[in-house]
Amino acid sequence: MAVDGKGRIVIVGSFEVSLNPDMTSTAYLDVFAANGSGLTASAMFYSDFGAPNQYAARFNKVVVDSVGNMYCAGAWETDGTGVAGNAIVVRFPSIDSSPWSGADRIWRYDGPASGVDEFYTLLRVSESAVYAAGMRMTGGGSQGIADRISLP
Repeated sequence: MAVDGKGRIVIVGSFEVSLNPDMTSTAYLDVFAANGSGLTASAMFYSDFGAPNQYAARFNKVVVDSVGNMYCAGAWETDGTGVAGNAIVVRFPSIDSSPWSGADRIWRYDGPASGVDEFYTLLRVSESAVYAAGMRMTGGGSQGIADRISLP
């Protein structure tokens, strides 16, 4: 969860859905009003752009910048089997932008095809950069991954 500059609560996560007929994990972002009156905006991220929907996406962390852009970190499954994936950072624009539109994938850690890479945390250090950290998991074990990501 995160709180934006207007006091709205931003929540990210994932849930299982059935898509033609595969089950997949779909990443979501929900923004709730500061006054507790309910859901203000909601968005889903099925997969990397241009890829089939049956691949899974997960968000683990969200941060909000000073103008309300929301940056989500997580993973995107790249082969439909759960054994290969990329760590991702996705940007959603401020819900105050008009019209409010969907996400932009701004960064992907393309690790080895035989493993799953996933970001678990995200830290905004300036208006132009975040740090993301997580794990690369392969058949032979796991190791930490971290990177500084320049924001557009």
